[in-house]
Amino acid sequence: MKPLLVGELNPREEDDHYALYPLPPGSAGDRLCSLIMGLHPRDYLQRFDRLNLCHRLWSGPVARVEADHILAEPGERRILLLGRKVAVAFGCDYRPLSAQEVGGKALYLLPHPSGANRWWTRRRVPLARAFLRKAGLI
Repeated sequence: MKPLLVGELNPREEDDHYALYPLPPGSAGDRLCSLIMGLHPRDYLQRFDRLNLCHRLWSGPVARVEADHILAEPGERRILLLGRKVAVAFGCDYRPLSAQEVGGKALYLLPHPSGANRWWTRRRVPLARAFLRKAGLI
């Protein structure tokens, strides 16, 4: 089963095909794919399932219901949670670059890959990439 990337929302598109999509340049999906993971977009799209917890507007209650559905899926699956709001929806203690287990699922936490997120610095990108490699996600 492919690892699952879970984001907050795409304010422009409700189709999960475009969740964390590596276009347009500079988008959260592009930054995650190219800058953070160091992958070619084709490899990124083939390697991961992707979805957002909400569509158009963020809703904590809706996000928690969606997170519960993901946690209830049968089988083992590595899940990469992107951002504090997503981690909270899954019942995680938000600690970037940490791994946690909730509902029998292995969850890995990264800060949201938005260009507005000040956590991301030139020094932290290699740390995040090493974390993802160690987790077997890239």
